[in-house]
Amino acid sequence: DLETVGNAQISTSVSKFGGGSMAFDGTGDYLYSNWRPTLELGSGNFTIEFWIYITGGNSLYCWSVDYHYGMTYNYAGSSGNKIGVWASSNGSSWDIFNADGGGNGISTGTISTSTWTHVALVRNGSSWALYLNGTSAWTGTSSATIVTRTTDTFRIGGPWPGDGPTPLNGYIDDLRITNGVA
Repeated sequence: DLETVGNAQISTSVSKFGGGSMAFDGTGDYLYSNWRPTLELGSGNFTIEFWIYITGGNSLYCWSVDYHYGMTYNYAGSSGNKIGVWASSNGSSWDIFNADGGGNGISTGTISTSTWTHVALVRNGSSWALYLNGTSAWTGTSSATIVTRTTDTFRIGGPWPGDGPTPLNGYIDDLRITNGVA
């Protein structure tokens, strides 16, 4: 179950499927959930996928608040309309993939604004891949276990506590996190 924060709301004016999507205006609205075991990705296979329609900014897509995993758009090292992939095994740094300082999680493909783009992050064993509209845009290799933090929260659309990417300015449709399946 996800709760809306701020004025995150369903939009019927911009949608990919079914006549509605989740709208974020970039001013502190997002979806929120307390952490739960189904969001713990560990060392197993997983797929995180969604459709996104960016209208601007350097935005978050989905994020765990306290060094678990996340994806960003146009933030720091992942500028140029690229996607940043972040993951941590220790809970205190982005030691698996770091799209900011380490630069080892930045897509080669880009996302255009004001158009729907399908984004999928897949882990299959030690192989990680990011797909944009079904085309591989980044790959990485790591068998590290993503840290477990039962006190963390999960946000879709931002914001990162403190400094960091701004909240999402755009729309998300058909978000799925499938734990155990690549």
